[in-house]
Amino acid sequence: RELRVWAKAKHPNVLELVGYSLSENYGSAQFVSPYMPNGNVKEYMKRTQATADVRLGFVRGITLGMAYLHSCDPPICHGDLKPANVLINDGPEAVLCDFGLASFVEVSGASSGLTTSGSIKGSTRYMSPELFQTADAKHTLESDVWAWACTVFEVLRQVLYVEALLDKQPLDSDHDRMHSIFYCPR
Repeated sequence: RELRVWAKAKHPNVLELVGYSLSENYGSAQFVSPYMPNGNVKEYMKRTQATADVRLGFVRGITLGMAYLHSCDPPICHGDLKPANVLINDGPEAVLCDFGLASFVEVSGASSGLTTSGSIKGSTRYMSPELFQTADAKHTLESDVWAWACTVFEVLRQVLYVEALLDKQPLDSDHDRMHSIFYCPR
């Protein structure tokens, strides 16, 4: 499934699939992609003390990548968006990666929903509340948007969304500028 989804995704803010090898003996696949020496967005920000402008650029890249995935035909649900799954190229620009939980979205005629097939998996800190409500909950484009918001919050504020809800102090020297761009009630 990962190969089918990833192979379809062609966008500057989505990690390119250069090649792959399928192992019939082991039932596995090996993927080849460009090397991203800057690591993921969280590591990059810790290592470089990224400015507000750089972080806003990352948010732009994450947003463009997700918008592209959701606008594909059929739409692609990433299913596991988080800072660890956002790599930084030489630009430095954000590039989405890890399509292990990604899937094409099935359009269901009766409900308003666009749902993915498969059981619920992912990183709990970035999962939307509705994914915890029933045993058969499935990732949706809407749950991807929740993960996007949590990821964007973490990139802008450099702190986990959950931790920020408990903190009463400004989180970085760019607090006033970030506050005007991305407000979270305290």
